[in-house]
Amino acid sequence: MTNSRRVLALSALAALALGVGACEHDPTVLETHPLDLVGATRASTDSYYLTMSDGVRVAVDVYVPQDWPGGGPYPTVLELTRYWRSRTSDIPYTIRRGLQRGFAWVVMDERGTGASFGEWPAPLTDRAVQDGIEVIDWIVDQEWSNGLVGATGVSYPGTSAFHLAAAGHPSLKAIVPQSDTYDQYEDLVFPGGMFNQGFMEGWSQITAAMDRATSISVEGETFTLSPVDEDPTGELLDQAIAGHSNNLIAVDVVRDLTFRDDTDSNGLNLDSFSTHSLAEEITQADVAVYHWGSWLDGGSADGVIRAFMESSGPRRAAIGSWTHGLDDNSFTGDGDRNTAVPPFNAQWEEALNFFDDLLRKGKPSGERVIRYYTMGEGVWKATPSWPVPGTGYETFFLGGDGTLGTDAPAATEGEDSYEVDFDVSSAEEPRWLGPLFADTWYPDRLVRDLDLLVYQSPPLPANMEVTGYPVVNLRLTSTHADGAFFVYLEDVSPQGTVTYVTEGVLRGIHRRVVDEPSPWKRPIPYHSFLAADAQPIVPGEVFELAIGMEPTSFLFREGHRIRIAIAGHDSSAFERVPAEGDPVLTILRNSTYPSSVTLPVVRDPS
Repeated sequence: MTNSRRVLALSALAALALGVGACEHDPTVLETHPLDLVGATRASTDSYYLTMSDGVRVAVDVYVPQDWPGGGPYPTVLELTRYWRSRTSDIPYTIRRGLQRGFAWVVMDERGTGASFGEWPAPLTDRAVQDGIEVIDWIVDQEWSNGLVGATGVSYPGTSAFHLAAAGHPSLKAIVPQSDTYDQYEDLVFPGGMFNQGFMEGWSQITAAMDRATSISVEGETFTLSPVDEDPTGELLDQAIAGHSNNLIAVDVVRDLTFRDDTDSNGLNLDSFSTHSLAEEITQADVAVYHWGSWLDGGSADGVIRAFMESSGPRRAAIGSWTHGLDDNSFTGDGDRNTAVPPFNAQWEEALNFFDDLLRKGKPSGERVIRYYTMGEGVWKATPSWPVPGTGYETFFLGGDGTLGTDAPAATEGEDSYEVDFDVSSAEEPRWLGPLFADTWYPDRLVRDLDLLVYQSPPLPANMEVTGYPVVNLRLTSTHADGAFFVYLEDVSPQGTVTYVTEGVLRGIHRRVVDEPSPWKRPIPYHSFLAADAQPIVPGEVFELAIGMEPTSFLFREGHRIRIAIAGHDSSAFERVPAEGDPVLTILRNSTYPSSVTLPVVRDPS
């Protein structure tokens, strides 16, 4: 009998293509519905300056359906962005489809960005969020509004949706954040305490260009910022842009940070605008949440799981293997790199169904479920909690001759030395650059692994599903007082193809394991990244690294091998640690100092 947790995504998409009637809510798969294109075909498209309570004018684009069969008034979806509310002459597919489904749509430039006046001293300040609340007040006063509002967005606008929810406006009833960052320190800017230099420099360069011009080019594509309707000559737009000249250049601040509690000159740190700091307020606001992330997009999957488990009450989440924009695959083992599973239009139909239930039909969001995609198997599954029920843990020990086995080492001696290679990189388009308009992709790692320290298992006697957070425990010595430690979990096929599964990263000075203060204790060693918990390495002395890897769901198939690859740098994204010198790491693998990886293995309950 088919496992009740599992429904092939292919079957759902086949039903979608055939145009069968809308399926019942099914907790085992994304609720892909028919793409019913019968709907509004015309819309009014206007743009305005709205004056906020402190006198600053913010720019908004407003789209209202004109001939939707159900008639108005309409529920409204709001996007708060710092990436320009209008970048091209075409209406994005997401808005067009929302209009067809009978939603009004409002997109606003965050104050100090785009065509909005004011300055941008930091992301998502309290004042900027207050602007969003005042725009919601304006929306519900319009004759076309039914008084109910949702918020959505990909990346930064997704984070904005969470911050709006935390403010507790009574008309904001549902949000769909996608590819956002739940914990700015741990999930993107300093994963494992390592400065994500490549992302921050690139992001700061792009946002600075957007703040100081009305046209920019990114990877060969040109985007142009439109003035609002009342400004046909662009004079007001030029004035707004001039007012952005003192905007924050983010990388200039964060490059001077090391610890989670380090602050800038205004007393702000990365927690100041992280969603995890608002978890209690979001729960109290009683806003329905449908949270989307990817196993291979920065730390977004960890953020989705953590946000789910740190909340209470009904909530939905979905974790796929998408790129940051959700329209392509990062994992290509199950199909075409250029076609997400399910396709983007089916994903968006799912999001609109959620909004339709909450903002038009008044249906309560009663379920509490994470839907997740198992890579290598091509199957969507669901769980009401994390770790997934039925999870057990299997430990593999590092052994001699690059082996990885389930027997603990019996020999009293055993070690491997590795001189850190600062030229190695994990990929040309790694997960940590994914939020920088990149398409995360890890091709065959066979050649890259030649420069790493590698251990692999014998061929597996049966399929093994790894879903959750792998944990690596290394006993080692180093010649330096600090360092970067990257560990990759990989699948090796019988043909020798090496597939990236996930990774863990930790800076040496952050290695102290402390008590978890979170309301949900993650199943990984907790590192606070606080200055008080810093613990420099004593060169030559044995120390332990307990590294929680980024969560994953992957099926290692019978006959494949599990591989662990260890590096001391990733030049694709991270700053060099230490800044000077050539560290030599000695990994210990003996009965006194065993090193291992523990995998969360889901046993098939059927």
